[in-house]
Amino acid sequence: MNQCPVCKKLISDENKGLCLKCGWDIHYYHSGMTRFEEIRFQKKLKIARRNWNFLVSSVKENRALKKRFNVT
Repeated sequence: MNQCPVCKKLISDENKGLCLKCGWDIHYYHSGMTRFEEIRFQKKLKIARRNWNFLVSSVKENRALKKRFNVT
């Protein structure tokens, strides 16, 4: 079992190439990289984490607003 570096979901061995929760491509995370590839990977990872956190917070905010205004 591996852990997604973006959303921290555990990934089974059958799906080790792709996180089914956030869509992160795990192949980059597990392969050997040159310095340039490592820098590029870190930038992509930072963007993916920021986007994932924004998505999660937006969903939570939307649920809170629906509950507050009794919208189904």
